Amino acid sequence: MVVDMGDGKTLGLDGYMQRILDFSKDKVKKKWDIIIAVDGIEGAGKSLIARQLAAYCDPTFRGEQALARICFSPDEFREAILNAERFQAVIFDEAFRGLSSRSAISKVNKTITQMLMEIRQKNLFVFIVLPSFFELDKYAAIHRTVGLVHVYRGKDWQRGAFRFYDRARKKRMYIDGKKAYKYTEKANFHGKFSAKYDPVSEALYDAKKASSLKTMLEDTEKAPTISALDFRNKQRIVRMIRHMTNGAGYTQQQVADIMGCSTRHLQNMISEDSDFQNFKKKLNSEKDEKLKSVLNSSKNGSGGAEKNERVSI
Repeated sequence: MVVDMGDGKTLGLDGYMQRILDFSKDKVKKKWDIIIAVDGIEGAGKSLIARQLAAYCDPTFRGEQALARICFSPDEFREAILNAERFQAVIFDEAFRGLSSRSAISKVNKTITQMLMEIRQKNLFVFIVLPSFFELDKYAAIHRTVGLVHVYRGKDWQRGAFRFYDRARKKRMYIDGKKAYKYTEKANFHGKFSAKYDPVSEALYDAKKASSLKTMLEDTEKAPTISALDFRNKQRIVRMIRHMTNGAGYTQQQVADIMGCSTRHLQNMISEDSDFQNFKKKLNSEKDEKLKSVLNSSKNGSGGAEKNERVSI
């Protein structure tokens, strides 16, 4: 379908997708909010299709006004949600861009969850753009998003193709496919999108993106490191959790309830501690091997350290 966007431009929009968005626009006016996840590999066009869908849902999502509601960090997302007016669209673009640590991903998910809990009175359209739908926490992935737009490469790496999963199918897929990050469900429909229409100029978009990522990097470099005391206390807590779940017969859910946190947070703490312990064992093993090598070299008289010389390991 070719849609007149009211700014002298037209948008080529898949017919099935248009019906879903029209249905969503009707529900927003009846005091609902609409959250849609958009995922796919880098460079496939997920940010572009998110901007197109946002522009179709929100006639104010144009130019610099739209740019203020395209967010690249948790802080920008929070500010945009709080400042947005009713029926407007907000995009959290590449929400997990470059994040590898569990703590960083957890911070983004925490912000998403907090803001999604607060927007009910605002009746907004929210598009969460991310590399994989499975990075979202269960609350956002299952309970709050009404659909998933999965952007993928076509034949010969062509851009412009997507699959749509409704609430029920994405829920089953999240439950069945999260462990292996597999899209196990059949999509409701396949669609196409074009790069001919963009409500925000590429120059403006790229400039804000670069500025936001630079700020995020600077904030990361300034972030305080965990103190030795905090680290030791965290290790003690993890040992207590392991004792309660392995020795005292408590379930993880019971321990989480006692601590006032989610089981996901509990599992992340245990996993991070396991990663550290494994790294420490590997480091100690490498030190032992190096020490053995130096001692053997000394015994054999093959240029090892002198008897009273300090060995650096």
